[in-house]
Amino acid sequence: MTNDVVGATGPDAARNDPEDGLGAPVRAVAFDMDGVLVDSEPAWGEAIVEFLARYGKALGEQDAKDIYGCSYEFVVSMCSRLTGVDEKTMAVELSRFVESYEVDYSSLGIPGARELVRDLHAAGMRTALATSSLRWQAEDMIEQCGMQGLFDVVIAADMVREAKPAPDIYLTTASSLGVPPEEVVAIEDSAYGVAAGTAAGMRVIRLNRLGASPVPGAIADCMDYDEVRAVLGRLGAL
Repeated sequence: MTNDVVGATGPDAARNDPEDGLGAPVRAVAFDMDGVLVDSEPAWGEAIVEFLARYGKALGEQDAKDIYGCSYEFVVSMCSRLTGVDEKTMAVELSRFVESYEVDYSSLGIPGARELVRDLHAAGMRTALATSSLRWQAEDMIEQCGMQGLFDVVIAADMVREAKPAPDIYLTTASSLGVPPEEVVAIEDSAYGVAAGTAAGMRVIRLNRLGASPVPGAIADCMDYDEVRAVLGRLGAL
């Protein structure tokens, strides 16, 4: 069930104000990548486990939680801490490993994601990919998932000064789209991403497929893309 502030029905309705969250007209929709367009978080989690095993180290329970939706720089710092290798050397070693690690994005598409991007693009809505992954990973995903030409803008972590939860990725996305942040809706799944989008002044819809606890700042908490579409419809984006 959708838990949102733009007109929920059912048991959640009393918690939400139908007038909240509408705001400015929506002129663009920005999508996170991992966990939003593709279910790639588990694959990259396995990659980090494999990488750390080379140093005889394991990924602890809290670290495994902390890397969900985090930036590449965060992973470098974490691996440096766990292995005792300085961050400069770790950045080089991890980069080599990641570039050689193959992720089959074509088999990891989240149901309804590509179709929504396609429909928004076809309707003339500006669309963007705004990810904490690296640019080459974003391009790899786009090619493997057949999403070429569906994004007006692609902004990745290595294109900005600070990755999520800082607002840089989303501020750069809005600037590149030529749309004020308050007229962009971001689709996110992690606390880092929701924080980044709200800090940039955007409305954020959270795709919460696993039914985790709500994240402060999101205007909606959606279990699937049918619910995301419904929220976008109430915002006038579809």
